[in-house]
Amino acid sequence: MLYSLDGHMSEPHEAADRPASRIQDYPGMSDDSWLGRHRALVALDPERKRRSKLVFLGDSIVEGWVDASWDESFGVYDAVRLGIGGDMTQHLLWRVEHGELDQLEPKVLVLLIGTNNLGNASHSPMEVGRGVAALARVLEHKLPRTTLLVLGILPRDEPSAPLRQRVAETNALIARLDNGTNVRYLDVSESFLSADRTIPRRLMADGLHPTPEGYRVFARSLLPVLTQILTRP
Repeated sequence: MLYSLDGHMSEPHEAADRPASRIQDYPGMSDDSWLGRHRALVALDPERKRRSKLVFLGDSIVEGWVDASWDESFGVYDAVRLGIGGDMTQHLLWRVEHGELDQLEPKVLVLLIGTNNLGNASHSPMEVGRGVAALARVLEHKLPRTTLLVLGILPRDEPSAPLRQRVAETNALIARLDNGTNVRYLDVSESFLSADRTIPRRLMADGLHPTPEGYRVFARSLLPVLTQILTRP
């Protein structure tokens, strides 16, 4: 692939492109709690999984999607969300390799991951790009009849913040995964930015996680592309 490692890694035993379970407690979530959430996702009703035409896979932004907005936007597709707060690419690789996709064969899988690599582990954009690319390869192998929709990392923080620039650099790399057929890329960043490039608090009160209104905007930004793929013969 076109990615190579560069830059410093704060935790070299957790490379962004190698599966790793969570080995440290996070604020509000112990590693045991994380493992329990993973097991709950593996144990989701198999019949529900088989019915699902749409799956979202990722971190807290996927996990925290407001139920009312979720059901209104994606309920018709029996959509399933597989998100755990705080996860990075290496954790998601581990989860995928340990059963979360069992019984699933959706028409579309939406992948949103990487912001915690940049914000919590100080991985470089190249490292995060490599992690997302590794996920794309695994998902293509596990779900060969599924279209993978890779989302750009959502904007965060203030326009001048270093993390904002690193998000943009990462998105420029993962955009190259789009092959025009079974792997697509979509960046909805503009939906969350005002004219002065700030993030309105009504959309992201903390500059990172969507509010209920932010999730409605998010859904409206995704639905045209999702509908096109999901209604394709």
